[in-house]
Amino acid sequence: MEITEAHFDACLTFMREPQALWTSLRSSNLIERFIRELRRRLRPAGAMMAEAEVWKLVWAVSTEQEKRWAAYSGPT
Repeated sequence: MEITEAHFDACLTFMREPQALWTSLRSSNLIERFIRELRRRLRPAGAMMAEAEVWKLVWAVSTEQEKRWAAYSGPT
């Protein structure tokens, strides 16, 4: 509680964004979903041969996540 009170303004920075985004910004659910999706895809891949392969996978998951976020937030 002390940390929240000391940094109250920082806790409300999501309110600077359009109100349609508030629900998704004040929650870590989207970030947690992104991490779960990365883990789900990395498990069957096993050992990666190159760092570039990991970055390709992160890019693919990020692109899909961006589409979901855009659909969730509605038209801009």
